[in-house]
Amino acid sequence: MKSLFPRLTVVLAIASLLGCSNSYNPDRALAEERARLGQTQMIGGTSFFQKEPGLFVADSPLESTASGSNYAFKVEIDPQGSFELVSHAQSGLENGLSLTFSREANSTRLRLIAQTGSITSDWSTAMTSIDATRPISLSIDIHNDEEGAAHVLIWNDETLLLNSAEAPTAPSPGLGQGVHWGVKLNSSTILSIIRSEPRYED
Repeated sequence: MKSLFPRLTVVLAIASLLGCSNSYNPDRALAEERARLGQTQMIGGTSFFQKEPGLFVADSPLESTASGSNYAFKVEIDPQGSFELVSHAQSGLENGLSLTFSREANSTRLRLIAQTGSITSDWSTAMTSIDATRPISLSIDIHNDEEGAAHVLIWNDETLLLNSAEAPTAPSPGLGQGVHWGVKLNSSTILSIIRSEPRYED
């Protein structure tokens, strides 16, 4: 009977170690709970949680703050409307890197403002080939794992429209501070949106 106790102790110790190896991820647990409760919705092929009217947080957080992602989307923006993509943000899409695409009334021009905190960069000149009255399809890399500021690249099909590393007059405004991403909609409609691995490797 005495020999049973050391064996039982070993078994319990191993079980404890195995339990610890499966690290608990509160972001993923929250996403799973929201899905179970039916609090999420599919928008353009991606599952989002509506935090407040017009603000949608993706159910699948990013791997880490220092990471890169590609966002491919197709959106329609009404006159005086906007579509804002926020990456590497904290809860509620705060303190992230924001890219706001907007359309002026009676204009085909697409404006693009990048922002982190109070720092902004106007990248509208890179969007001159885009007709804002039509559905807008773009592919965007956001590399938040570089020193000082995120590296942003924007493509229209195979045409590179912007490389923030080569925009000295309007450099990237900074780094996002979290692992969440999502969108803010103002008189705009998402037709499709997918997040994947970065298209460009540094």
